[in-house]
Amino acid sequence: SPRTAEFSWLDFAAVVTQLGAFMGYFSRFTAYIGLFSMKRVFPLLQLRKEDFTSLHSAVIVGPFKLAMRTAKFCGFGTKDFEMILPFLDLPLLFFPFVNAQYCFSSRLKAPNALDGKRYAFMSVPAVCSRSFFTEPAARLWSM
Repeated sequence: SPRTAEFSWLDFAAVVTQLGAFMGYFSRFTAYIGLFSMKRVFPLLQLRKEDFTSLHSAVIVGPFKLAMRTAKFCGFGTKDFEMILPFLDLPLLFFPFVNAQYCFSSRLKAPNALDGKRYAFMSVPAVCSRSFFTEPAARLWSM
């Protein structure tokens, strides 16, 4: 495939982060911190899967489980915590595919005219335009 058809996981992460913040899944501040760590910090660390697993356990899973145990000890419900717990492992699932060592080859060939970064970025306006269509349609159907 031509070089113009390529985009990196960092490019894709930037698009997903912008989209998540726009759609309200997380705050812009959280998005910027996540993007900074993905684009600047993690590449410098050159983590192996074992290193990332330990870091993830210490920084994400450990504090989350502590908060869950604290809530349970104080008599609060932990159903929401328990629902989120499986999703905390998603970064571990995708880590092998987003580090510098991952590479694959394929016989698929992208068209010469394909602009990979533009293609990745097109998901943002496509998903964001959904609100322009669904909100008026919902109001129309509720009349």
